[in-house]
Amino acid sequence: MRVFARWSCLDPRPLALPDPGTTAALARVPEGTLLLRAVDEETVEGVLVPGDPIEEYAAHGLSGLKSLRDEGVPVSHRFDELLSPVASPPPHIGAGNNFAGHQDEVSVHDRPALFPKMATPTAWNAPLPAVTRLDWEADLCSVALAPISADGPVPLGLLLCHDSTDRWR
Repeated sequence: MRVFARWSCLDPRPLALPDPGTTAALARVPEGTLLLRAVDEETVEGVLVPGDPIEEYAAHGLSGLKSLRDEGVPVSHRFDELLSPVASPPPHIGAGNNFAGHQDEVSVHDRPALFPKMATPTAWNAPLPAVTRLDWEADLCSVALAPISADGPVPLGLLLCHDSTDRWR
């Protein structure tokens, strides 16, 4: 299974970032993390911070990231220079409630069907191999921005992911 995140534009409207007053959008680049200010069809623009997105959130929090983004000197990167949003080795947890086939695979129909995903995310621009049957879906994924514990909820970051699976392999 291949899981990777990428920006996609399926309609002709320009790409847009979420409301900068309430969110911070980030992108990983070889030098660290960009706190995004602007996007277009070719590039992203943002303020560079040295760590990965989760480390930067832990160090600065949402308000700190927004301040760094708003006060820093912006740099630009082409989309093909972006890395996967997070360095995230398996296991991952999938929730298969949106697809009846996933529910059938785990024999769960009346509650969230959680299952392990043991694949390592690939780069967003990695070539897809020619296969007999490639199933794909766009997923809204989340990543914990703090250690998960029984003490209560943790903040989550959201990713748009493209899940491609060779079902006959």
